[in-house]
Amino acid sequence: MAWRGSNRMTAPKHPPGEVLILYGTLKPRAKGYPAWLHLSAAGTPLGPARFYGRMFDFGKYPGVQLDGDTLCHGELFQVDNPDLWPVLDAYEDVNWHLPEQGEFQRVQIDVLDDYGEPIGIKAWIYEHRMPEWTKGYPTLKSGNWPVERTPPKRRFGPSADTIDLASHRKATDAKP
Repeated sequence: MAWRGSNRMTAPKHPPGEVLILYGTLKPRAKGYPAWLHLSAAGTPLGPARFYGRMFDFGKYPGVQLDGDTLCHGELFQVDNPDLWPVLDAYEDVNWHLPEQGEFQRVQIDVLDDYGEPIGIKAWIYEHRMPEWTKGYPTLKSGNWPVERTPPKRRFGPSADTIDLASHRKATDAKP
């Protein structure tokens, strides 16, 4: 990271092949995965990874703070196209120019095995940087954001699987 002035940073430059830990909605096959990202076109999945932290459940996505002692689950992803980093930073609300304003920060950590031992690889991870935002949110004791997450219950209206779309279209088409 390069410092500009007293409090301004710029994003690090990355060669192809640096590694990222995906632990939430960016995990392959995860509910809520932003399909427009096309991660598979910019890199290579490498398999499971572990790290210590506290994983919070914010409803639609998790956040990790690295000061905990839960062995959290993630997946390693090798970023082959460095142009992906600014896109991921924007998705994760990382603000390199004013870091105190972004919800997440990207930091490098040691990758661990299933027993919590370092495997000799460093990887980038998006850490939730606002402890005050975690008040009232549960932690995931398993340290594992589920890929097949049960969506929250709807408050109003029928569930999508009970709507007869064919009847709805006929009724809509019949209206003047």
